[in-house]
Amino acid sequence: MNIIVAMSLGLTVTYLFFLMMFLSPKVQGKKIRQGKFDLYQFMLMFFAPLLIIPTFYFLRKILLSNPQVHILYFSNILFDLAFMALFYIIALGNGIHSVSVILSKHMKRLRKENVWKINEFFHNAFSHVLLTAPSVLILFLYVLLEINHPSPVILASAELAVLVICGLLLGIGVGIASTEGSIPRLMFYLSYLLSMSIPLIFIANNLDFRYYPLSTLMEMVYVGSVFTLSFYKYKLKGFKEMVPHYFFDE
Repeated sequence: MNIIVAMSLGLTVTYLFFLMMFLSPKVQGKKIRQGKFDLYQFMLMFFAPLLIIPTFYFLRKILLSNPQVHILYFSNILFDLAFMALFYIIALGNGIHSVSVILSKHMKRLRKENVWKINEFFHNAFSHVLLTAPSVLILFLYVLLEINHPSPVILASAELAVLVICGLLLGIGVGIASTEGSIPRLMFYLSYLLSMSIPLIFIANNLDFRYYPLSTLMEMVYVGSVFTLSFYKYKLKGFKEMVPHYFFDE
């Protein structure tokens, strides 16, 4: 099996694992340190970077190990600077989000106070944008990198099917996270732009998706996100904000 296909399976399983934990009342209600901290948010704060960093590192190593072809021309220095800037934003958003959620659950009686409003500014769309938008942009950077480093072996039909299914599942997750994170409008237009960009690049350069497993996966992620958010828009007659504090209710 192609190694990127295997990584895609691992990423999807990891996503489903964290989703089940998020939906589990036992995990959501679990407290540590004499009830001061949520276990789930504590795990996200410290363990999410430990999962993300090796994934990005090995993905880049895998792509660069493939033979290079000169299709797109961009500076490696600018690529690295863009990657570091986006990853810094993700790490910042992850910390801000976890801390603000933990604080919010101890501030229910202060909802009319400015301290609540300030904390909710960081917890709500602000940290969600910092987490979600740079993540999909970083993976798009990797798509551009893969275009210059295609797989030397064509993907089998079964591998393509795995990538399509995993990509759609992850895309649906991105769409759901965008709606619950109160940033559906931003993520719809961003996902739509990226979902159109990849096919245009492939058509312009006469490329075959069967040699580009990561590009195939990400195209399906963006498509899944667009369809999920389109359904959300149609259902609510617009990109209306979901109730962002549903998990604070008694």
